[in-house]
Amino acid sequence: IERRFEFKGNHKGTDIFDDYGHHPTEIKKTLQIAQQRVKNNLHVIFQPHRFSRTQKLWEQFVETFANNKQIKTLILTDISPANEQPIPKINSQNLAKAIKQKNPNINVIYLSSHDEIIKNISPKLKNGDLLLTVGAGKINKVGEKLISK
Repeated sequence: IERRFEFKGNHKGTDIFDDYGHHPTEIKKTLQIAQQRVKNNLHVIFQPHRFSRTQKLWEQFVETFANNKQIKTLILTDISPANEQPIPKINSQNLAKAIKQKNPNINVIYLSSHDEIIKNISPKLKNGDLLLTVGAGKINKVGEKLISK
């Protein structure tokens, strides 16, 4: 099934998977699968979908990521708007801050472009790691670009 914990390939010994999940419950289940499969470090790149959904489920997103102790690196990128207008203060920068506030030990950062994400994550990937791109936007393109390198 396309974009449901779909194996995309390998980069530097890191298995890269992509999942379309964009609701906290879907993401939590996908993270559980990833945790069973990863041998070393779990890296997650998340693109929230829709400003209204992010606003409505804000606390659930924070809980889902902040309570996951197995994530080594969490990168958030811009919300995929899906034709919605931005909502003041509802953005990935503030979501990253809220996750970090809930769990100061998590390595969470915001990066706006796919190129910035690739530049940041590539040096962190090691043999036996698992990289998960998750979200309904075009975040799957990051994994595809890494595989083609």
